[in-house]
Amino acid sequence: MDFTTLLGKRAVGHAQAKDYCDWAEDLLLQSIESESIAILASLGVERSPDIYEVRAYFEKCVAELGWTIPEEKLAILDYAKSLCTQLCNGTLKPRIGLGHLQCFWDFADDNPLYGIWYDLDEDICWLEQGEQYFWNACLAQENSDGFIIKVAKQFLELCELDLPDNFLRLSLCTECGHIGMARQTKREKSWLSVKLFKLIYGRWPTRSRWVCSQCAESCLLALSDYEGRQRFLTGQC
Repeated sequence: MDFTTLLGKRAVGHAQAKDYCDWAEDLLLQSIESESIAILASLGVERSPDIYEVRAYFEKCVAELGWTIPEEKLAILDYAKSLCTQLCNGTLKPRIGLGHLQCFWDFADDNPLYGIWYDLDEDICWLEQGEQYFWNACLAQENSDGFIIKVAKQFLELCELDLPDNFLRLSLCTECGHIGMARQTKREKSWLSVKLFKLIYGRWPTRSRWVCSQCAESCLLALSDYEGRQRFLTGQC
């Protein structure tokens, strides 16, 4: 159990007493020793160590080591990056990694990127039930594990950028390259019923649609979709 993982699990409320004890044991194996570390490691042999006692000794260990505990949102981000790195190098199974990452949105909703994992988990669940995807157009049930790894690589790239809070609600126009909120056009003469419009003008009315707010073309890629984000990262339109 490394420090980054423990802090991340602690920040999202998933850290168990055993995690703290395992962390202390690993420190001893690395010849990093102190009285509190030894006590915390020894608590691991108990059948049901008291979680409050374990946490208290953990904080003592951190103080004795001269380390600091970052604020929760930073701990979660570091943990997310660690999980994605493990997904990319094959040391973490895709579904297990997704299971951890999809819940981060509940604990750090100020970072739009965690919504990527929540949406991906939702899409995979839909596909497994025989339904259609909603967020990721290139996802299929047979490529879901590989797709999770691709998203992990993309997530690490996006983490290095300063993105707006509404990032996943934006669209990229493949016509003019503009990135922003799409604009919904109104149906032609919406005050007329569709049948009456057809009777008067001899054709069906132009339907309401989403268009680029800059050039008014409808060639849009949503950044909530993997492909849209890839275009955003590569700058290709």
